[in-house]
Amino acid sequence: MANNSTNSQVSSLQTNDSIHYAYFSAESDIFPLLVAFLIVIINAWVIILILKNKLLRTVTNFILSSLAFSDLLTGLLSIPMFVACNVVRTLPLCITSDVFLRFTSISTVAHLLAVTFDRYLAIMHSLRYATLMTKSRALFGLIFIWVTSVAMSLIHFSWSTLITDEDVNGKMPQSEKENEIRYDIFCLITYFFLPLIFMMYAYGRIFYQVVRQRRIMTRNNLPGFQPHNRLSIESHKWKAAIIFLVMLLVYTICWLPYFAYRLQYNFEDGEKNILPIAMQYLIIYQRFCTSLFNPLLYILGKQDFRKTILTRFERRPTRSYTGSTSLLRSTYV
Repeated sequence: MANNSTNSQVSSLQTNDSIHYAYFSAESDIFPLLVAFLIVIINAWVIILILKNKLLRTVTNFILSSLAFSDLLTGLLSIPMFVACNVVRTLPLCITSDVFLRFTSISTVAHLLAVTFDRYLAIMHSLRYATLMTKSRALFGLIFIWVTSVAMSLIHFSWSTLITDEDVNGKMPQSEKENEIRYDIFCLITYFFLPLIFMMYAYGRIFYQVVRQRRIMTRNNLPGFQPHNRLSIESHKWKAAIIFLVMLLVYTICWLPYFAYRLQYNFEDGEKNILPIAMQYLIIYQRFCTSLFNPLLYILGKQDFRKTILTRFERRPTRSYTGSTSLLRSTYV
């Protein structure tokens, strides 16, 4: 991994006639640092909102707070170390940068899986949701996510070779390159395609169930409920599912080109890269955007976050907000 990580972060952005020396490029390095700053601010705000507002301490938001912390680490550590690797180009720093980037990418998709599973239970098994998805079970699931994310980001050290700083721009041994290809293929299947298939299936079932329930409620007049109230609840379910589906699409758009780029780089000689330098930078940097888009999506899209933020801006008492929120709404959104 060591040599490959350095190659993919440093050498892959170079051409044969490039000069290999340390420098800071405002054109290429300021943008990721700006993104990192925004990521830290927004995700820290999300965590503070959840910690300070009891109404936001639902199981779903518990998972989202863990995702926000993972995204915060991307802005606080991963991106600055990535830029520092490109500037300083010392091997230990580049290795650490690559480890953190692998860790946060695995952690992100694992959290998206957890959120999808949570929404699937909430809508497909709504009557048993409170007993199926308890905070203790959610905590166990999050611990499992963090442990496996760390383990999968470190496991490739078992086959990496010891090289010196002068080898940063060199080539890795063939045996190590083969291990890297196997590892990248395994990660692509396990942490991209399989989760993508499961989440597409889950959201397909969710949307089908929401549409089905809406049609049933429109046709039937259930006692104790007004039609507009029932449709409002189903609308909240629909909107919540759409938010998390968009998060999945953002992850796919931002990370699929990078996974494909890594495989292309490993299968071929890194110096024979046919992509323009600008396209390489776009592929490398757009993967950071998921950590910025995720909190924006559920802050702007989830009703409980919007109401909490509006309440703070309007300086309304907490009790007035509590009285206007129904149990059913807080369960599904």
